[in-house]
Amino acid sequence: MTTNAQFKTILSPSSKINSIETIESKVGPVPRGSLLSYQQKKIDDSTETIINNPAFPTYPGYTLPTLDQNFNTVLNLGEQNFYEGLTVSKTDSEDIEQNTIEQSKSPYWNSARKHRITSSKFKRVCSRKKDFETLVDALFNNSYKLKSSHEYYYQIMGQMGLAGALWCDLFIWCRDDYHLERINFVPGKWQEMKQKPDMFYFHYYLPTCVQY
Repeated sequence: MTTNAQFKTILSPSSKINSIETIESKVGPVPRGSLLSYQQKKIDDSTETIINNPAFPTYPGYTLPTLDQNFNTVLNLGEQNFYEGLTVSKTDSEDIEQNTIEQSKSPYWNSARKHRITSSKFKRVCSRKKDFETLVDALFNNSYKLKSSHEYYYQIMGQMGLAGALWCDLFIWCRDDYHLERINFVPGKWQEMKQKPDMFYFHYYLPTCVQY
């Protein structure tokens, strides 16, 4: 693997490589402003899906930018203590970066994201104009859940029962929000549901169809 292999895999063959400004890094030349040189896996073979350059096994240093703070508020004692408990040092952040490369496959990744508004949620927060409490409920431990008494639940369970599927992903898109939930097939629920449509069809619906 050459030192600029990562650079070549990012750019398409039609890209004008000569016109892109690059800088030297511990993994060879990379585009200026790119984070490629900092996205290496830790020194082991536990991750099969991440390509690593064995010639550069260590993480180069990375300086975080200083963020301007233009929001002011007053926290009560409980909020202040909780907020300060979320603070991480530079050493902590480097440890998190190295141990969460596999993201959702890493238990550490989930704990590091807990009680934080991560960048994947920025759009939902920034575009919200009202009902902020509802959004908090949606973001806190994924509190949205389809009720088993809801019409959608019966629809999904019936479709899975007829098709033989074991699960179905329910995705609901709203103007300022969305919800994604995996619904697993419940054989007992399907058998309970199936008796009522059978009775209704043969005793009431079918005879009416014959009359028309």
